Amino acid sequence: MNTVRIYHKKYIPANDVVLLKGNANYTELHFENGHKITLAKTLKRLHESFSEHGFFRISKTNIVNFKFIAKTNENYAVVKMKNDLELHVSRRRRLDLKDFIFSNTKSKISS
Repeated sequence: MNTVRIYHKKYIPANDVVLLKGNANYTELHFENGHKITLAKTLKRLHESFSEHGFFRISKTNIVNFKFIAKTNENYAVVKMKNDLELHVSRRRRLDLKDFIFSNTKSKISS
């Protein structure tokens, strides 16, 4: 099942979430259809739930869904999402992002 619990009894499909954007103790979830919801949970806490569904933390404030990454620049410093949003990748996470993209792309090709 590809759902993630966000409240006590509230579940959402992880495939519909494009981006998680953190701001102190709040996290904004951006959905494929353009809707946004704000949760009173830290990005770190939500990352634990979303990471097993193909999400990758690209910076201190952003976690992206691999499914919605359109492209990156050659040194993996910027990620362009399918909704034309461009996000900065932190310097220390660029190599991990490259490995993450390569491993997920390789597994999709072999399936």
